[in-house]
Amino acid sequence: MTLDEIRDLCSESTPDDWHTIDCWSADAGPAYLDELGPAYLDEWVDGDHRFHTRRAVLRSDVTVGLAWGLTVTDSHAPEWTSPHWNPNPGPVQIVETFFQGVLVDREHYALVDSGRAKLPLPVYDPISEALHSEGLSDYTITPHQYRLFLLLDELDGGSPEGEGPGDYLRQAGFRLEGGGDRWME
Repeated sequence: MTLDEIRDLCSESTPDDWHTIDCWSADAGPAYLDELGPAYLDEWVDGDHRFHTRRAVLRSDVTVGLAWGLTVTDSHAPEWTSPHWNPNPGPVQIVETFFQGVLVDREHYALVDSGRAKLPLPVYDPISEALHSEGLSDYTITPHQYRLFLLLDELDGGSPEGEGPGDYLRQAGFRLEGGGDRWME
């Protein structure tokens, strides 16, 4: 199986296609994908333990899995943050894709607006002033990132009306790689 085939399996799936497992919440237990402190264990301090908060396995092919929620940066205030959102910077976390237990893909995302949304970290891609006047920014994400983060939102219970990933992407002015923002309507 190729990386593109694995990405397609994930991003074209629905929440019902996945079995989810909570990790380290409500005494749920470990994800077994933890990061235990600095490289030198003699410098260990309490709280130096990072972990994924959720895992999921594809029901039709249990060799494909996701894990998300591991914080890699505690505070991130990107310039694309909307003025409508809570101004407190949120963490950057990762979602990882596994195939047969091997890490095959990783996406970074920012928790924005007090954790109400996960937005994939975009690529800077300058555009014309005319497109800026239409509310678009110089930041793009791939179709795979968009579909993957819609899936994560649903696996985490979904968003209230007006607070889904598409709404936040629109507020940030993100564009889809290869064309506009119509895919967010």
